[in-house]
Amino acid sequence: EAKYENGHMVFLVSLGLHVRVMKLEPVSFISELEGAEGVEARYEEICLTRLAAEATETAVLTERVELPQALDARATLMDWGSVSVDSCEADLGGVRVKGRAQIETLISSGIEGRPAVLVKYPIEFDKLIELPEWLSREACVTPSLRGVRTQLEPPEEEGEDGALMIQADVHFSIAANLSECIRALEDAYATGGARLETESQQLRLCTEAVCLRASETIRGTVLLASGAPSVGSVIAVRALTNIAEIAPVDGGARI
Repeated sequence: EAKYENGHMVFLVSLGLHVRVMKLEPVSFISELEGAEGVEARYEEICLTRLAAEATETAVLTERVELPQALDARATLMDWGSVSVDSCEADLGGVRVKGRAQIETLISSGIEGRPAVLVKYPIEFDKLIELPEWLSREACVTPSLRGVRTQLEPPEEEGEDGALMIQADVHFSIAANLSECIRALEDAYATGGARLETESQQLRLCTEAVCLRASETIRGTVLLASGAPSVGSVIAVRALTNIAEIAPVDGGARI
């Protein structure tokens, strides 16, 4: 959102974050001792999580939006949008992703005193992304909007409403994690005969992969240059994000 206040442009931006965190390190385990007489051993079950498969899919969304005749739409000037996921659940043959693409189009208008109008329209999607069934329960989906195309369709007859044709490309990137447990030697000691020495070492393993979604509201102001003409009304706003740094802080991460 944007508005003009006393020589300042005031912006309010809602930013959504989708984070997937994993760290994997190769580790060797002793799973069994055989042929060692006079040796007692203790074992522990260790469960690990690792990336098992990745898949990508692109959905082409189309929609026809009726525009009132009073709008006097003449041309599309600018298109952009965003994607949000409502649910991601295992389904027969893969993962079913449901959500919406929020499309915004700036249209040149013939209305006196209002040269441009911003049209917002949500397009819902219900997409099945193929994955092996034994992987689909540990999947994390990241959507992105790859392209938006719009075109004005004139009315068939004079006096009728026109239409805005929308086509959006939504790209889905999906990562499936696999959890498996192994039996690992934890400790061993000799009950007689030769002396047995063991050495233990602590290892940091990936035992869980977590997908997080968060939102943040940011408010900022920009002072217009000295002598700049006053602003009548804000027609459209577009915000682009860029991640400059990710650093661990007290068990979390500062982005």
